[in-house]
Amino acid sequence: MMAGYFPSQVLSFWPEPLEIASRYAVISPDLNIESNKQRELALALNWFFAEHKSKLTTELTKFTFEDKELPQDNELRFRLQLDISF
Repeated sequence: MMAGYFPSQVLSFWPEPLEIASRYAVISPDLNIESNKQRELALALNWFFAEHKSKLTTELTKFTFEDKELPQDNELRFRLQLDISF
């Protein structure tokens, strides 16, 4: 599930091209294995420019893993991404 909102619609001080967004996902990679769900919770800020053809995204995501036999540990990820469309 993903959702985004432009707070400038209700907050006059919020910059118009700045969107706040969140994402929540649950994944079960192998349905034959019990307790192996993976969860993802993210909070992002998107700055749109060039008439929404491009954006700069900064995101903080928390990953949690139920299956303790996997080599992954729960982790926190920071991402900065530039999307350019022509």
